[in-house]
Amino acid sequence: MKPELVKNYKYIILESKHYLPSNIRVLKSQNEKVFAYISLGEVNKNAPHYSILKNNTLGKNKIWDSYYLDLNSKKTIEILMILVDELFAKGYDGLFLDNFDNFTIHGPQKEQKTAIVNLLKMIKEKYPNKSFIQNAGLDLIAETTNYVDAIAIESIATDYSFKQKNTA
Repeated sequence: MKPELVKNYKYIILESKHYLPSNIRVLKSQNEKVFAYISLGEVNKNAPHYSILKNNTLGKNKIWDSYYLDLNSKKTIEILMILVDELFAKGYDGLFLDNFDNFTIHGPQKEQKTAIVNLLKMIKEKYPNKSFIQNAGLDLIAETTNYVDAIAIESIATDYSFKQKNTA
């Protein structure tokens, strides 16, 4: 994607490893806000921080071939905060926070509900002028409302088969 071709959007959400600070500056000049994607609940083998956190996981998400992060681990929180610092140093206006549904009543990390809220609070306190979009996790709105600016809801209705890797 050529950043100069993306214009007049309210929000742009990017997988940050594919963009340089110069790309982000161009996107910010032509759009309202540019967000970096970050998962606070999972890590996959392709993530640069996987090798550091591989021993701080709680099991595997077989659908997405990723691993659930242990948010009760000080090491995990430390690494996630470093990642957040690096993203904001690149010039992003905010973060698109993925995997909040993992911490809800039916999620695989429901025991860490308090930990995700505390992490979000820590990030917001460190970066009070940045914007945050919580992806899913509607059960957590009462606890997260003071720390996020928007909620994203992805469609859960699909005919895609994760086992067969195609549509039914």
